[in-house]
Amino acid sequence: MEMRLMNINVSCVQIWEKFDRLGRERNPEWKMSYFLPVYTGSYSEGMPNSSDMDRLLIAKWINIQEEGTISPDVNENSKCDVMNLFYTTEGCHFGYIKIVISKEIKHIFSDAQIRRFKRVSYMKSDCFIQDMKTWIGAPPLSELHGPSLTYSGYEGFSYDEVYGIKISGWPSLAKSTLDRCNRTTKTALLNSDVYAVPVGYTLSATKDIEWRLLFTMAEKVFMKTWSKTQLNCYYLLKQLKMIHLANPDCLKSYYIKTVLFWMSEALPVTYWCPENLLKLFAKTLLILKWFLFQHWLPNYFIPENNIIDHKPAEECQTVANKISSLLTGRMEVVIAELLCEDQIEDIYDFVGLKRSIIPPRSTKICQLTEKYIQTLNAEISGNLLDEADILSSLTTCTIQNLCQCKAMEEIIEDLPNFLTKEVSGSFSVILRRKVADFYHSQKTRQSHEKAEKLYKDCLSLRYPNGFDDNFISGVAHLAFFYYLNGNFIAALDSIEPTLETIKQSVKSETTSGFLHIAIPYSIDRVWCDKILYDILQSQSFYYPLYINVVSLILYVAIRSLLLLFEPHSKERELLQLTELFVQCGLQNLNPCLLDTYDYLICEIRELLLSCSIPTHTLSTYVMPQIATRTERLKNYHNWNENGPK
Repeated sequence: MEMRLMNINVSCVQIWEKFDRLGRERNPEWKMSYFLPVYTGSYSEGMPNSSDMDRLLIAKWINIQEEGTISPDVNENSKCDVMNLFYTTEGCHFGYIKIVISKEIKHIFSDAQIRRFKRVSYMKSDCFIQDMKTWIGAPPLSELHGPSLTYSGYEGFSYDEVYGIKISGWPSLAKSTLDRCNRTTKTALLNSDVYAVPVGYTLSATKDIEWRLLFTMAEKVFMKTWSKTQLNCYYLLKQLKMIHLANPDCLKSYYIKTVLFWMSEALPVTYWCPENLLKLFAKTLLILKWFLFQHWLPNYFIPENNIIDHKPAEECQTVANKISSLLTGRMEVVIAELLCEDQIEDIYDFVGLKRSIIPPRSTKICQLTEKYIQTLNAEISGNLLDEADILSSLTTCTIQNLCQCKAMEEIIEDLPNFLTKEVSGSFSVILRRKVADFYHSQKTRQSHEKAEKLYKDCLSLRYPNGFDDNFISGVAHLAFFYYLNGNFIAALDSIEPTLETIKQSVKSETTSGFLHIAIPYSIDRVWCDKILYDILQSQSFYYPLYINVVSLILYVAIRSLLLLFEPHSKERELLQLTELFVQCGLQNLNPCLLDTYDYLICEIRELLLSCSIPTHTLSTYVMPQIATRTERLKNYHNWNENGPK
């Protein structure tokens, strides 16, 4: 039987890299232009099970080289604006370095940035993180985890950023790696960058001045040589960790990758064939179990560095025992769950499990995959599954300045090269609306004209599965644009043709199937609307306010009528629109929107009552009994399109 695993690609990362590059080229004075972004982790590896995005920000103005190499010319530093420094491994744990600050340049640093140890001045790693965070203006909702700053966004979304420094030349500590590979790989490694990130060895007394060597680009060199079987094996192992071994702190995804690096060196290339995938999967687990049990896992690039020696030995052995239990009685079930295929019964047969004891498909990823496939046309479902990460990548590219806006416009023009014809049209509409949102925020006549034209050109949105939203989302963007600029008549005129469609969608309880719009981060955009202003002001600026596009149209219509006319002259229309808004809120009961609807419905009722319009005829809106947003997120897997189970 042929295993049909998900295709692995890196198109989404290529888009991010292009977006970053274009933005920096167009605005060299922008603070982010002083950093070289390097994407790491599962997202950059093209793993389908990547949960977040990690990014290295390498400081361009600092360059470090190993002590004993050619001395940098101090005068030359002032010409090229690059600070050349030495690093030493003296007194450091294997895989860590200290950056030396010489007397000639000591005056450039503050006392807080330097620590003197045994008559030598070193750059403090812990201070470097805080300095970069302050200088670049990082969001306040960020937490430090090792060298990473984790930014928490809306509804549980997060991403990691790590500030680092580039190292010139291949470190002598990792010379054995060059001796173990062939000539082609050796050349590629010597041309790859090595970085130092600001985190010291956990058990070191001088960890505040130590930096860890990072071989991210060298890892990519090796992974580019991996066969599809090796990549699929890595994917399955990460999936296993995510489902069965998610909690142990002594088991990181990087440890799994390290084991695969050693196995790829030890086993012949011919052994990594599709027929051996399950054997290789089990063999990798056996080796990982042995390493954990021995409390010893050598770093692939610096074998003297035991990367788990700072973890409690008891915890490592506990995880080793868990892996052992998976390898014995439950192995067939585990593999079948991980594969998450449409024809899971065939896979059970393939791994030798009797049909009579096949358990129900209860894993969350199976349910989500099956539900997603059912919504698609069969002939294009494969393309859409492969391109889901690309949509995620494009829509998370934030537009903060004109240079990034121009970069996004160039990417939109190049979109057919990233996506298939069936999906590029709808993605293009969504991204052009994003560009229009940016132009709208610029508050100039020319930018507003550009925004209005883009909104009008993007009224129609046809989903890849054939569903047409009947201009609803496009009208929501355009009407909201007019509303925020005080053109209430134009807002109502744009809404009027869609009211009948909205009534039908509310009546048929299908409003939750329409898009949700993110009201911009900046509260300056909504100063004219006290209700929206108060909602955004009560949240961190990093939290956008999401609302269903049907609800937004109804909200704009209600507010515009109240501002343009004597309320009693439009009492019937106002009550009808408010009733539709309440019903729309009841149909969109999900963790992202509950608080918003509850607040908006209460405020609209208060507005009507203040105009002496009775609201007793309106339907009652009662929020589900889930106390906090955090608790709702924890229980999100118990929700479906009709609300809580």
